Amino acid sequence: MTTDQLAEHVKRTPKKDGAVVMGFILMILMPTVLTLLTIREPRVMEPLAGDPSPYGYTVSLVFFIIPTIVLAIWFLRHPAYPFQRKVFWSTIAVLVPLGFVLDILFGHQFFTFVNHEAVMGIWVPVVGGKVPVEEFIFYFFGFTTTLLFYIWCDEYWFGAYNVPDYKHEIEEQHIDHVVQLHWNSLIIGLAVFLLAWAYKYFVSAVPDGIPGYMAFILAVSVVPSMLFYRTTVEFINWRAFSFVFFLMILIPLMWEATLAIPYQWWGYHPEVMMGIFIDGWTNLPLEAAIVWLAVTYTTVIFYEMVKIFLTLKGKI
Repeated sequence: MTTDQLAEHVKRTPKKDGAVVMGFILMILMPTVLTLLTIREPRVMEPLAGDPSPYGYTVSLVFFIIPTIVLAIWFLRHPAYPFQRKVFWSTIAVLVPLGFVLDILFGHQFFTFVNHEAVMGIWVPVVGGKVPVEEFIFYFFGFTTTLLFYIWCDEYWFGAYNVPDYKHEIEEQHIDHVVQLHWNSLIIGLAVFLLAWAYKYFVSAVPDGIPGYMAFILAVSVVPSMLFYRTTVEFINWRAFSFVFFLMILIPLMWEATLAIPYQWWGYHPEVMMGIFIDGWTNLPLEAAIVWLAVTYTTVIFYEMVKIFLTLKGKI
């Protein structure tokens, strides 16, 4: 392969890559849905007897802690990434508090924690009740792991498809501020919420109330998308995004569907869900799977936004 052929081979096509990512998601989603629809009776949630999973939730956090440590050793010591490290800490400073806000304001309303033996026993007061300290540890390492996976993919594993010079690309795209409203994001978000509410009210077995968890998920993904999608779409390494997304679906579903829900490390209040529960995964609400798409998307779009923001020297 000649140099010109190699350059053409690795040519960045962000909008096309974004469409390919959505195609891959649908390709995996369709057989998953069709298979799960064959399950007519959910797995029985048996009452806890004794202590079936001592410190299960606490220890399971290594799903996120170990990747964070490994990737952080590579990233924080690498001499080529001082700018990326600055962007990393700025992004974490925005995202982690979002997770904390979820727990502080809505943790008691959205989630249940029946198996007290699966946690250390340190309970944090929140609005309406209390949640285990593991929740806050999870949100810190969950966002950190997602972001570090993306940075590793963007800079190394799929480094041929990232933006090598942000200042030059910003000039090419004629970007002079980071906020450029993308109304389609708002329209899609509102449409999804209205569909969720309509399903809950007219179809689900829990019609009372609003789908509050879905509303929160949409808010934390639609708002940054509405503000920053038009600015960041050409900068996102969509191939890196796809790899991270599938990792962040595989790990949490294995963690939650096969361990956390059956052993009741945590659960969900059905009245604040939209009412679609996955029988094959012990009545896991659909929102629990969707949230990881939102987490990955929001993490990546914030990271790229901060990169552009700092390159523009703070021009909002």
